[in-house]
Amino acid sequence: MDARAAVAAQPRFNETKFAELMLYVAKKMECSPSYGATILNKVLFYSDFRHYEVYGSSITGAEYRRREFGPAPHKLLPVRDGLVESGRAALATKSAGPNGHQQVRLEAVGEPDLSRFTGTEIAVVDEVIEWLWDQTAVSASNRSHEFLGWQLVEPNDPIPYQMVFLRKTPVTDSDRETARHVEKLVVAAHA
Repeated sequence: MDARAAVAAQPRFNETKFAELMLYVAKKMECSPSYGATILNKVLFYSDFRHYEVYGSSITGAEYRRREFGPAPHKLLPVRDGLVESGRAALATKSAGPNGHQQVRLEAVGEPDLSRFTGTEIAVVDEVIEWLWDQTAVSASNRSHEFLGWQLVEPNDPIPYQMVFLRKTPVTDSDRETARHVEKLVVAAHA
């Protein structure tokens, strides 16, 4: 796929579906000792990118950006705040880990609406939840730094879904140049 086709293939963001997925993850992970904002970010990221890799489409079309602690959905905070304002979710803070770090958790109030999701979408999310269930925020963040898509884009820039197809081999200068080119096309297409 050439760079223009990659940009054209970027999925459209479905905010309603993204919000329902956030509620689903919050509900499913409410008993996980490691669940907090970081793990929520990682479940959303890995679910969208894994579904894109296996089935050719993301679940929500969310744009993920390179942040210091790994890929994160660009619209997470406004969507989360909307869920809280509407009364469909609440934010809770609890002490986590031996150092007493404060963990912010999105908690679902009521049940998410899963009618917009396919069986494969929920199955992928459930697999990701199971995989991340016992990981700490630090280990999940460190693992997401291994993703080449995160490594190849500049801080705060979008990570194209197509980067999920990159494999771990030594990154060359040519790889970096190609990634910068694709990144510029994606940024221009979303401007």
